Amino acid sequence: MKDKLNGAFLLLALILSNCTYDTLGKQFNKFIIDNYIARLFIVYMLIFLTIHFTSDYPNHLEHFKRTALIFLIYLMATKTGLKTLIIVIFLIIINHLLNHHIEYLENNKKDKSQEYVDLNYYSALLTKLIVVIVICGFLYNIYIRSRNKNFSFFEYITTKS
Repeated sequence: MKDKLNGAFLLLALILSNCTYDTLGKQFNKFIIDNYIARLFIVYMLIFLTIHFTSDYPNHLEHFKRTALIFLIYLMATKTGLKTLIIVIFLIIINHLLNHHIEYLENNKKDKSQEYVDLNYYSALLTKLIVVIVICGFLYNIYIRSRNKNFSFFEYITTKS
């Protein structure tokens, strides 16, 4: 589960940086601006490649499954409310820092100390909490929007909101 959140953290850093936008051609920029599904595809590819570079999976089917899971969590997180998204980003950063310390302990200590066991437990718990918050926020947002008579789930997912 550590690699999933590390990939999400790297993806967040890539998206927030957005400093290479002007280097692309005007037609391509217009296509990306006008086509939300193309942007979602780019995000999917960023997740796929990020996971590929941060870990070594000999099983390609497992790699696609993990990419799809992270993409689904990312998509649900972006469709929640602003406060929920800020909380999730904050928790992801905390979990990323926690995982960095766990990796430090793995590399510098031969025996598994109680601190290592505790931090792994807290990391797993924090990861589950992030996923639960994202799912609850997403379902709540769908519930609120579905009270409109012309609500379309497909349109909600495939359009910028």
